[in-house]
Amino acid sequence: MFHVEIYNFILKHKDFISGLVGVATLYVLYKSNIHKHIIMFWKSRIEPKMWVSAKVINSNLSEMKEMIATSIENQNKLSSAIKELHADYQEVKNMVAPNGGSSLIDLANWLYAKSIAQDFDNEAAILAQANKSGHLMNVNRMFTRVTGRTEGELIGNGWVNAIVGQDRQRVIHEWKDALAEGRDYLSEFSLSDLDGNESAVEARFSRMYDKKGNVLGYYVRMHLIG
Repeated sequence: MFHVEIYNFILKHKDFISGLVGVATLYVLYKSNIHKHIIMFWKSRIEPKMWVSAKVINSNLSEMKEMIATSIENQNKLSSAIKELHADYQEVKNMVAPNGGSSLIDLANWLYAKSIAQDFDNEAAILAQANKSGHLMNVNRMFTRVTGRTEGELIGNGWVNAIVGQDRQRVIHEWKDALAEGRDYLSEFSLSDLDGNESAVEARFSRMYDKKGNVLGYYVRMHLIG
């Protein structure tokens, strides 16, 4: 019966009893200086580790900043290299395709045509251009001067009349063979003017091509020899 009364008392005043127990516990802890032990433990064990962790974090952050800075620098270098490469590409493209052309053959033909135009003003060489059939289409002033004939008399096959008799048939035959085989022609022979004055020459008939590699005609160049 007594135990039942005690139990009922505890149930009735449990909140009050719990408060007393809490206060008593705090009092005991205070008297035992346990709070000082907790502070000492914190300062000796926890706080140093936190400082070390903070230093490690700061160190890692510094490394990350350096890595990011290096990455940005490399990206800038790559961007500059790409711009330089693009500029070089445009320069090469313009060289390979002059005047809106589309291939290296355009450049070669353009330079070749330019050199021919310059050569035709050259008084020291006998020059002409022939179509793919071997007929002369135009000649320079030196050609008319050496042969004593007008351009109208030399174009087509008229130029062979300026070759001296002993060389004429040989040159005609060799030139026809070169045309049939689609190759350059190199020969030596003599030209004569209308007064019979002869000039020995070394002649070269060089092929000219279109973009597809087909023969367009021939560039004729003769040098006086002897």
